[in-house]
Amino acid sequence: MQIRLLAIFFGLLGCFTCALAAEHDPTPAQMREDLEFMKTEWVGGNKWLTPSERKSAVNQLDDLIARADELSVGEFVMGIMKVNAVQNNAHTLAALGYMETFDRLPLRFWRFSDGLYVVKTHPDYTKYLGAKVEFFGGDVTADDAFSMMKEYVAGNDSWKTYLATVWLDRPDMLHALGLTRDPGRVYLTLRLQDGSGERAAFPAVSEAVREYVYLQPWKEAIHRTKSESEAEPESPDRAYWPHVLDPVEERPAYLSRDDRIFYELMPEFQAAYMRVERISNFGEPGSLELALFDLMESLSEDEPQNAILDLRYNQGGNFLQMVGFSQALPKFTSDDGKIFILVNRATFSAALVTIDMIVKHAGRHRVVLVGEPVGDFPQFRSEGDHVILPHSGIYAVYSTGRHDLVDGCEENEECWWGARVFETGMGAIEPDIRIKEAYADYVSGRDLYLEAIARALK
Repeated sequence: MQIRLLAIFFGLLGCFTCALAAEHDPTPAQMREDLEFMKTEWVGGNKWLTPSERKSAVNQLDDLIARADELSVGEFVMGIMKVNAVQNNAHTLAALGYMETFDRLPLRFWRFSDGLYVVKTHPDYTKYLGAKVEFFGGDVTADDAFSMMKEYVAGNDSWKTYLATVWLDRPDMLHALGLTRDPGRVYLTLRLQDGSGERAAFPAVSEAVREYVYLQPWKEAIHRTKSESEAEPESPDRAYWPHVLDPVEERPAYLSRDDRIFYELMPEFQAAYMRVERISNFGEPGSLELALFDLMESLSEDEPQNAILDLRYNQGGNFLQMVGFSQALPKFTSDDGKIFILVNRATFSAALVTIDMIVKHAGRHRVVLVGEPVGDFPQFRSEGDHVILPHSGIYAVYSTGRHDLVDGCEENEECWWGARVFETGMGAIEPDIRIKEAYADYVSGRDLYLEAIARALK
């Protein structure tokens, strides 16, 4: 992807919240001006909107403008989110500065195959660790609340699942959805770990948030290093809130290490395991390429029979930085070996292009995708531009560069130039081995993905 897009994606949505241009909530008049600006500049400048999408966006904006005197900030923000979602392309997004100022519940949720669970809490609410959320407000089931939130997220169902989970702890957003009467207090009905049920009120809490919460929201919820588990519980930093993984001694590496790229031999699989968390530099320019160089040098020395490439929660970046690695990986494993690629709901964008490039050089018969359905459509638009709403500072992004991982882009002049050079099209990107992780699997420290590979190699 172009560097310009990277600045937008990881600086804005990758974070999906950004710094505000304004230091206070917009007035109704300012909301109205922002909405009019969006109608003129975002709808008017997005030439890839279909006639029906354009009509839907204009109708939604006109409705918001007519109700501007009554809108809460949450309703204003979510209205813009829904407009941005008309194309259902996860790269066409609203980078919402106001979410940074939104208070949050003293609980962190994660969506597992068997429901929504509390995985981390403020120290005052540890009795709710491991609880399953059954209802929001009085009678809205967690599944229904989840479905309501997904309507405001663009993209495929996997990506909607990822981001809707993150946003369910924002009381202002829950209030905008009608899931709580008071944005300062949210009632939840939970099934506690001892099997008892409880309906409790949780306050909205305002506090500083670490940068990676925005860049990679999964890390705040389900990633937990040993140093975090051993920290003093009274620490004000949210990273040290009690977590359901704290008592678990053995945890999967991708959930417990801070390295963005790491390599280790796994003799039990006759394989080299490689974790690539993000396709972007970390620190100095060129840092990703240097890390990949070291990784490829290890591969060339070890020449394993098989390879395991872990792209779980890899939200993409600049796929051009993965070209050399994608060519080398098949060469440094046995011709009759397998390349297992681990994917899930947040394997996104450039991570999918990386898979396509590996398939090009290895052949589809050698590549085995393991995990959940991926977080992006195999045909999407990415590179583009954005407008900044003058009062709220919200970035409304639109995407123009076409990518096609189904049929390829080599002869498609509509595709972005990088896609035309490197995307040959591997067909549907669907897991060959599907994984469904329940809460009990996660909290036991199991890695269902590696267990599935062990079975496949027998």
